[in-house]
Amino acid sequence: MQDAYVELEATLVKQQELAKKEFDELQTLRAKPDSSGELKQLKERVARVLQAYRDVRKELEEERAKRVPPPRAAPVVSGLSQERITALIKLVHPDRHQNSESANELTKWLLSLRRK
Repeated sequence: MQDAYVELEATLVKQQELAKKEFDELQTLRAKPDSSGELKQLKERVARVLQAYRDVRKELEEERAKRVPPPRAAPVVSGLSQERITALIKLVHPDRHQNSESANELTKWLLSLRRK
Protein backbone atom coordinates (compact mmCIF):
# COMPACT_ATOMS: atom_id res chain seq x y z
CA MET A 1 0.00 0.00 0.00
CA GLN A 2 2.90 2.36 0.76
CA ASP A 3 4.34 1.89 -2.74
CA ALA A 4 0.99 2.65 -4.37
CA TYR A 5 0.70 5.81 -2.31
CA VAL A 6 4.19 7.04 -3.21
CA GLU A 7 3.58 6.19 -6.86
CA LEU A 8 0.32 8.13 -6.84
CA GLU A 9 2.01 11.15 -5.28
CA ALA A 10 4.69 11.08 -8.00
CA THR A 11 2.02 10.78 -10.69
CA LEU A 12 0.15 13.70 -9.19
CA VAL A 13 3.26 15.89 -9.32
CA LYS A 14 3.84 14.91 -12.96
CA GLN A 15 0.23 15.72 -13.81
CA GLN A 16 0.59 19.12 -12.15
CA GLU A 17 3.72 19.86 -14.16
CA LEU A 18 2.05 18.76 -17.39
CA ALA A 19 -1.04 20.85 -16.67
CA LYS A 20 1.13 23.93 -16.05
CA LYS A 21 3.06 23.36 -19.28
CA GLU A 22 -0.16 22.95 -21.29
CA PHE A 23 -1.69 26.01 -19.65
CA ASP A 24 1.39 28.11 -20.47
CA GLU A 25 1.20 26.95 -24.08
CA LEU A 26 -2.50 27.85 -24.13
CA GLN A 27 -1.71 31.37 -22.93
CA THR A 28 0.93 31.74 -25.66
CA LEU A 29 -1.47 30.57 -28.37
CA ARG A 30 -4.17 32.98 -27.22
CA ALA A 31 -1.84 35.86 -27.97
CA LYS A 32 -1.22 34.66 -31.56
CA PRO A 33 -3.55 35.77 -34.34
CA ASP A 34 -5.26 33.10 -36.48
CA SER A 35 -4.56 30.24 -34.11
CA SER A 36 -8.15 29.16 -33.48
CA GLY A 37 -7.60 25.57 -34.73
CA GLU A 38 -4.52 25.09 -32.61
CA LEU A 39 -6.23 26.80 -29.71
CA LYS A 40 -9.17 24.40 -29.85
CA GLN A 41 -6.86 21.36 -29.90
CA LEU A 42 -4.84 22.73 -27.03
CA LYS A 43 -7.96 23.43 -24.98
CA GLU A 44 -8.97 19.81 -25.47
CA ARG A 45 -5.51 18.64 -24.35
CA VAL A 46 -5.67 20.88 -21.30
CA ALA A 47 -9.11 19.48 -20.44
CA ARG A 48 -7.78 15.91 -20.69
CA VAL A 49 -4.73 16.72 -18.55
CA LEU A 50 -6.89 18.40 -15.92
CA GLN A 51 -9.24 15.42 -15.84
CA ALA A 52 -6.29 13.04 -15.47
CA TYR A 53 -5.01 15.23 -12.62
CA ARG A 54 -8.40 15.12 -10.89
CA ASP A 55 -8.55 11.33 -11.30
CA VAL A 56 -5.10 10.83 -9.79
CA ARG A 57 -5.87 13.25 -6.99
CA LYS A 58 -9.07 11.36 -6.15
CA GLU A 59 -7.18 8.07 -6.16
CA LEU A 60 -4.53 9.57 -3.88
CA GLU A 61 -7.19 10.77 -1.44
CA GLU A 62 -8.68 7.26 -1.39
CA GLU A 63 -5.24 5.82 -0.61
CA ARG A 64 -4.78 8.40 2.16
CA ALA A 65 -8.12 7.41 3.64
CA LYS A 66 -7.01 3.78 3.73
CA ARG A 67 -3.89 4.76 5.67
CA VAL A 68 -5.78 6.52 8.45
CA PRO A 69 -6.96 3.98 11.02
CA PRO A 70 -10.63 4.19 11.96
CA PRO A 71 -11.31 5.82 15.32
CA ARG A 72 -11.39 3.38 18.19
CA ALA A 73 -14.62 3.00 20.04
CA ALA A 74 -14.58 4.18 23.62
CA PRO A 75 -14.51 1.30 26.09
CA VAL A 76 -17.86 0.50 27.61
CA VAL A 77 -17.44 -0.14 31.30
CA SER A 78 -19.86 0.59 34.05
CA GLY A 79 -19.49 0.25 37.77
CA LEU A 80 -15.71 0.59 37.93
CA SER A 81 -14.58 3.16 40.43
CA GLN A 82 -11.22 4.89 40.11
CA GLU A 83 -10.05 2.89 43.12
CA ARG A 84 -11.04 -0.38 41.42
CA ILE A 85 -9.23 0.63 38.23
CA THR A 86 -6.09 1.40 40.24
CA ALA A 87 -6.31 -1.99 41.97
CA LEU A 88 -6.72 -3.77 38.63
CA ILE A 89 -3.73 -1.93 37.19
CA LYS A 90 -1.63 -3.17 40.11
CA LEU A 91 -2.77 -6.74 39.44
CA VAL A 92 -2.11 -6.79 35.70
CA HIS A 93 0.88 -4.45 35.49
CA PRO A 94 3.58 -5.67 33.05
CA ASP A 95 6.22 -5.57 35.80
CA ARG A 96 4.35 -8.43 37.48
CA HIS A 97 4.02 -10.46 34.28
CA GLN A 98 7.45 -10.42 32.62
CA ASN A 99 6.44 -7.44 30.51
CA SER A 100 4.04 -9.61 28.50
CA GLU A 101 2.17 -8.12 25.57
CA SER A 102 -1.23 -8.89 27.07
CA ALA A 103 -0.27 -7.24 30.38
CA ASN A 104 0.88 -4.15 28.48
CA GLU A 105 -2.34 -3.97 26.44
CA LEU A 106 -4.60 -4.48 29.45
CA THR A 107 -2.69 -1.91 31.51
CA LYS A 108 -2.98 0.64 28.68
CA TRP A 109 -6.70 -0.06 28.45
CA LEU A 110 -7.19 0.37 32.19
CA LEU A 111 -5.18 3.60 32.13
CA SER A 112 -7.47 4.90 29.37
CA LEU A 113 -10.43 4.39 31.72
CA ARG A 114 -9.04 6.71 34.33
CA ARG A 115 -10.70 10.08 34.64
CA LYS A 116 -8.55 12.96 33.64
